[in-house]
Amino acid sequence: MLQLAGNLALFAVPSALAVRWPALGRIRRLTAVSLATGAAIELLQWALPLGRVVSPLDAVLNTAGAVATGLVVAHVRRRTVAGS
Repeated sequence: MLQLAGNLALFAVPSALAVRWPALGRIRRLTAVSLATGAAIELLQWALPLGRVVSPLDAVLNTAGAVATGLVVAHVRRRTVAGS
């Protein structure tokens, strides 16, 4: 459970910050960048002798966490701007 939560939360902060940047504020771009970054991390774990287990599911979980965080932050931001 701890690894699952960690994989979901890994990109949470970068995603929350990225949504504020117009280029990554769109869900498709955020998803693509998150998936590419997660895949790159897994590729590096495979290529480097780190003793880590490579799992494509980790990249998918990283992406799911980033997208969920991005959606929440964008929603809260819209409500805050609309309420001002």
